[in-house]
Amino acid sequence: MEKIFREDGSVYSMSVLWEDHVSGLVNPDPNPSDLQRAAHGEYGSVILHWPNDRFTTSHGLVDWSTGTIAIYYFGPSAAGRYHAERKEKWRQVVVDRGHSVQVFDSTGNRYLSMAPQAAYLASDVVNLSSPGNLQMSLDDFLAWGTGARTVTVYETLVRDRRSGWPTFTRRIVAEYRVDVDGVARRASQIREATRNWETTLANFKSKCDKTVEETGQIIVT
Repeated sequence: MEKIFREDGSVYSMSVLWEDHVSGLVNPDPNPSDLQRAAHGEYGSVILHWPNDRFTTSHGLVDWSTGTIAIYYFGPSAAGRYHAERKEKWRQVVVDRGHSVQVFDSTGNRYLSMAPQAAYLASDVVNLSSPGNLQMSLDDFLAWGTGARTVTVYETLVRDRRSGWPTFTRRIVAEYRVDVDGVARRASQIREATRNWETTLANFKSKCDKTVEETGQIIVT
């Protein structure tokens, strides 16, 4: 949590960042034997951030509707994330709930089949240079997962549609489950902790001392 004040005591900005490598919110799928290792955070880290990169704080207050969630997955299914096959030109992340997409095996790889009438959440198609991880609005993620204990995230490499494979265009390079209820609980805990933290902030005019660094910047401690 960071709150920055101007010299006159007015609030310049405020932000909240939470990052955890051992949260147990990310589990491999479908590897039930690995769940114990996943519970110790060996497979992924979760980052929650308010506000996100597109918004700035207003009057030093956090707008909780502008949060983002980012997940970095390092599990066994992600070994080939950066090894594109011939004619694979893009990346796309798909978030599935209720098995709305189907997975098929072909030529030793696994592919997503996404029917037009199915309900799924997908990112834009981005260049191969993109990290290709899940990063989106926290509110949108929680709204999509409402009612589901977990959602499944697929990181895919997308083949050129002119290749003659109109069905198997998305090759799965990482697959994991996210504990939706766990993310919602943690976000609620962060909001409560932030409110409690703000009540402890002292009036800097009476409780703090001003010093000046060599750069000329005024530091209040």
